[in-house]
Amino acid sequence: MRTISTSALWGAPALLALASLILMPASNATEDSPGESASPTDSEVVEEVIVTATRAGEDTPATHSNLSKEAIDEQYWAQDLPMLLNSLPSVYSYSDSGNGIGYSYMRIRGFDQRRINVTINGVPLNDAESHEVFWVDLPNFADSLQDVQVQRGAGTVLYGPGAIGGAVNLETARLTPGETFNAEFGIGSWGTSKVTAGWKSDLLAGRWVLGLQLSRMATEGYRDQSWTRMGLAFFTAQRLGTNNLLRINLYGGRENSHLAYEGLTREQLAVDRKANPLSWPGEQDRFSQPHFELIHEWQASRNLEVANTVYAFYGRGYFDQFREEKDWFELHLAESYGEGRATEVFRQRWIKEWDYGWLPRITLQHGRGKLTAGAEVRIHRAEHYGIVNAQNLPAGTESGFRYYDYQLPKTSTTFFVQEEWKPGEDLTVLAGLQYVQHRWSLEQDRVTGIDYDVRYAWWAPRLGVHWRINPRLGGYLSLARTRREPTVKDLFDPQDAWDAPAFRNVDPSGRATGPIPREERLDDLEVGLEYNSERLLVKGTVYRMDFRDEIIYLGSINDLGQALTGNAERSRHEGLELEAAWAPAPRWRLAGSVTVSDDRNLRYIEDGWAGKVDYSGRRIAGFPGSLARLTAAWSPSWGRVEIGGQHVGRIFVDNSQSREASTDPFTLWHLDLLYKLPGGRDSRYSLRLRVENLFDSEYEAYGYNWGVPTFIPGATRNLFMMLSWKPAR
Repeated sequence: MRTISTSALWGAPALLALASLILMPASNATEDSPGESASPTDSEVVEEVIVTATRAGEDTPATHSNLSKEAIDEQYWAQDLPMLLNSLPSVYSYSDSGNGIGYSYMRIRGFDQRRINVTINGVPLNDAESHEVFWVDLPNFADSLQDVQVQRGAGTVLYGPGAIGGAVNLETARLTPGETFNAEFGIGSWGTSKVTAGWKSDLLAGRWVLGLQLSRMATEGYRDQSWTRMGLAFFTAQRLGTNNLLRINLYGGRENSHLAYEGLTREQLAVDRKANPLSWPGEQDRFSQPHFELIHEWQASRNLEVANTVYAFYGRGYFDQFREEKDWFELHLAESYGEGRATEVFRQRWIKEWDYGWLPRITLQHGRGKLTAGAEVRIHRAEHYGIVNAQNLPAGTESGFRYYDYQLPKTSTTFFVQEEWKPGEDLTVLAGLQYVQHRWSLEQDRVTGIDYDVRYAWWAPRLGVHWRINPRLGGYLSLARTRREPTVKDLFDPQDAWDAPAFRNVDPSGRATGPIPREERLDDLEVGLEYNSERLLVKGTVYRMDFRDEIIYLGSINDLGQALTGNAERSRHEGLELEAAWAPAPRWRLAGSVTVSDDRNLRYIEDGWAGKVDYSGRRIAGFPGSLARLTAAWSPSWGRVEIGGQHVGRIFVDNSQSREASTDPFTLWHLDLLYKLPGGRDSRYSLRLRVENLFDSEYEAYGYNWGVPTFIPGATRNLFMMLSWKPAR
């Protein structure tokens, strides 16, 4: 679930207009003349140069994995993006509904998605306040992707702030001229359905290509009342020049979901694994967030590339909750607990938020080096309020009152510079420096009267070396130091009457100063080795991530489904990652990965349900100790057959390291069958069957501790069948 000032609405168009002027080349000498049509070959070269400017290459000293368009098509059926990325090393994903559609969550090396920097074409997707990623707003987005790169650890400075556990960069499709159509229809277990249709134009007006993708998805979910209804439209207009490329992307839709974030106790699982404690039919979430992106990439000269992106997105929605009763104190109607209780409590919690920003970047090739410099400016404005209708309210309080009502503006600014230098043909040295500043305020809190203004800022250096030992063998070493600011609710949650401002001083007027939560600080060491031949790829990475003041998960959530956190004085994450792919014969491929990690609090005293407890030396909640994957695929001329398995080790759901408060290790297998139907010369028809949890295992994917451990069950065996019509490659 989701946890605006007027001036922001005027500021966005002004910023977009200014940036649009900056986007265009300065002189006609760098434009194609009106009479010329763009050369697709030239435009594709420009695009490739620009895209790789923000990506880690094969000789970049950074731990990363790539998912190509072909791999996306092979792996994607209808699941959410986290479940698609679940095939990559050290990635673990699960969903509230149990079947991978709806509210889904991703972890890299055990770090949750609030600590992973997620971008679309470089544009930040993480929520500015909670750092969360709401994948439910992007159904079927995989069909609009060109490729994905996932960096593990601190990564490079090019991905913006917030990359503690990793970074996910989603690149949307880059169009080439030629009119095509595509359509897909799928049905599966638990009422799951998917309908998509797409179109791409030929070259229009000598230089434009248009594309449109429409999608509608629905599922009842594996768990009771965990259904989701989602729609998405993705429109792109791309102008192909001989030395520049302009892309305009508009995408968004609506989602409506029944909430299912609460887990079940062991006793409840034994009675009914599919039960959903949020059983009121109206416990639903409704949200929409349309996105606008204007991306201009200009090859100013042989050695100089200039890129600018401006973006804006507006989110608006609410969710409903029903509780049989709530103490007046919990509704901000009493000074202390126990003065009275409201009954038949209906709460509607609203958010309206506006984000807009600018991403300039310049890349200069010089001698043996490549210098990249850029910035990111993001402006966020949000209005939060909650409406209560209830019985048995205090005298003078009418139903329909607002029990929280506040505004929160935030501005984030990042500057970065990175030099990639090759002193020799086989050696690459990478040095980067990033400056990050976040500033936000709590304003116009009409209920609690609290207001504050905070600022977090830091420098983040990176240094790495990659050595190409021979054409098949290479290795790298990477050192990085970075930080991440607390979330807004780590400081104070005006929606929760039990929460007190985490500040050293709060004066009688409600002004809070001296925030107690500290930004988490990371020193990341990565050492990797890679062997790559015509038929065999083997990679190995050893990492050590030392934290001060790590913001860790306490193991519990509030009644909004949001994680409760605290600062650990010292903590450490270290592990080994192995991955391999082998083509023993034409049309055959075997691939797998293994991650073994130790994630431990070194010095940590937790103030939780049981009071203050010393958890120093114990495993950190939420991090699986081991992950492993294996797939075997055969691609004959008539289709494709794949069988694969995933093993997930024990996950402790709190920091006590108690087996009772942990998920049991489990192994799941899937089967994927694709048959190419006879079709026309310019199109391809196919029928596909996907079987998840092939051997019908019962397992718990994740869990929480509300004082009693509760667990999110995963789906038993389930099927999905698709009929596709796509242009021939």
